[in-house]
Formats: sequence, C-alpha cells, structure tokens
Amino acid sequence: MAVDRVTIPQLARELGVSVGTVSSALNGTGRVAPATRQLVLDHAAARGYRKNSAARSLKLGATQAIELHLPRNARHLSFYVDFAFGVVDAADAAGLDVLLTTADRPRSGGVLTADGAVFIDCEEHSERLRELVAAGVPVVAADGAPVPGPKPNLSIEIDYDDVMGQLLRSAVSSGARRPMLVAPDLSLASSWRDRITAAFTRWCDTLGVPAHVRRFPVNGPDTDIVALARTELERPDAPDAMIFAGQRLAAVCSSALQLGFSDSAVPWIASCAGDPLSEVAAPQISALDTQPHEFGRRSGAALATLISSPESPPPAFEVWPTRIVWAEHWALGD
Repeated sequence: MAVDRVTIPQLARELGVSVGTVSSALNGTGRVAPATRQLVLDHAAARGYRKNSAARSLKLGATQAIELHLPRNARHLSFYVDFAFGVVDAADAAGLDVLLTTADRPRSGGVLTADGAVFIDCEEHSERLRELVAAGVPVVAADGAPVPGPKPNLSIEIDYDDVMGQLLRSAVSSGARRPMLVAPDLSLASSWRDRITAAFTRWCDTLGVPAHVRRFPVNGPDTDIVALARTELERPDAPDAMIFAGQRLAAVCSSALQLGFSDSAVPWIASCAGDPLSEVAAPQISALDTQPHEFGRRSGAALATLISSPESPPPAFEVWPTRIVWAEHWALGD
C-alpha cells in the first residue's frame, strides 16, 4: 500500500511550530530547546518521516530538490545573489535541495529533474518554464512572469506602477520637470523591463511631464553608463531627474558626475533596484529597498508549500511589499 510522503511543513503544522524549528531539530542544528527537539523527533518517528531517502524519492517520482532560475545576463548583481540565498534558506527549512540552473532549455531524460522551480525575472520565451507548467510541476515566478506565456502556480511581484508613481510624484513636487528613465535593453529579456517602462511612461503622462527613456545593457561597464549620463547632460533638454531601473547605476553616475545633490546638474536621482551598500544607504539617492533575501525566502517557502500541500494552493498572485528610502532633499514620498 502506498504511503503518503511526510514533509517538514506537515510536521510543523501538526506540532504548531515553525518549519525552521522542525528542520533544526531533525538535523541537530540551531537553537532548539531539548524538550522541543525531542518532541519533534518523537512525532517525526511516529509519522514515519524519513530524511532525504533516495529509495523513497525514486518510488514517489520525487527528488526532494527544486530548481532556481536566474536571468542569464544578470547573475553577477547582488540582488540575485541575495535572492538565491533566501530561496536556499527556505528550501533547507523544508528539507529540499536547490539546483541552480545554468541555461534555459528542456531537460533531456524527462521533466521531473526537480519537484518544483522558482524563476526570478523569468525570460520571455522560457522553454523550461513552458515544459514544467505543461507537466504540472509546481512553479513560482518572482517579479516577472512572461505575459503572454505559460502561467506559473504563483506570481510574486513588486508593484512597480506604485513605486514609479511615488518616485515621479515626489520628484515633480520637488521641482523636476524633465525626468528620464534608464532601463535595461533587450539584453534582459524579462517582462520586468517592460513593466518598469510602461509605468514610467504612464506616470509622466499623468503628471504632464515628457517621458524620456534610454536603454542600457544589464552587463554594461561603468564607463559606458557614465558616458550615457554625460551625453544626456549636454543636450539642450537635459534631464533634471534620472531614474535608473538597474542596480548600482544611480550610484555609479552619482559618484562619477556628482549627481543627486540639491545643487548638482541632476538634483533628483533614484534607483528602482537599490543596491544595499551604494544606493539604499546613500543620502543623495532615493532607492527602492526590495529586501531580496526575504523575497527569495518567501518564494522558496511558497514553492515548498505547493509541493507539500498541492491540494491547498495559494492565490495565483501576490504583491511583494517594498519601501522607498528617500533622499534627504526630495519632497516627502507618500
């Protein structure tokens, strides 16, 4: 007779404790009270829990591992590194391993290489996403499910329309009249790029200011982004506000050209993917704090729930909460 797989999230629910507590107790790690550890071990034994049994996994057609897909042209950015470690933390708490993919292609030898997958900034024509969704494998897409395209079980997205509205309303209230957006070019084939641009254009129209958009490669060198900004500053209609969609770009231009200060050529600069060290903490830059590690942790935990409790799927869409850390001389954001 087949026996249902007992998972760490199930044990946690039954005991009324966190999955981290159960995982630490089973693995002999972390700060878990001796009595709690023994309670977890006794309950796991009574429920027939087996940790990472290869024979059991083969019998069930499961691997106890998940795939993590990062955009191929932007893996060097700290956002994706922090996001990945967040996914790993959540997977570890659920007793799952993480397979970091290196290419977007169908897998020879079958679809079930993993029990599920997390995609961050998913590429517009992802063959692997299409393959997994068609096979009914649980998928969580973070910040950029393709539209149109195969639908993941759960999309967790930042509300960039709201973010852009806050940034532009504040910049215009502060005195900006010629905002410019620097967004990724086609080197980042993600719907995230298009949502950022659409939000900027819409809000400029709403506020009655011209919408200037410039494209920049996600792997472009610092010297090139500085050259782009310097060229724009030499134009008769030079921008007085610059919003950078890519991470670190605002910090690079601010440092090289002394932008973002109340008496500089561009008093208002912002980052929609704030680097924790060079942008979120910089008093001259208004930066979106995306909390990538927690974003990854939430994505991994949601996928673990989909895997362990397929009969109770989460809502198909979730907004990831963020905050803007405002530069000192900007009008107060709402």
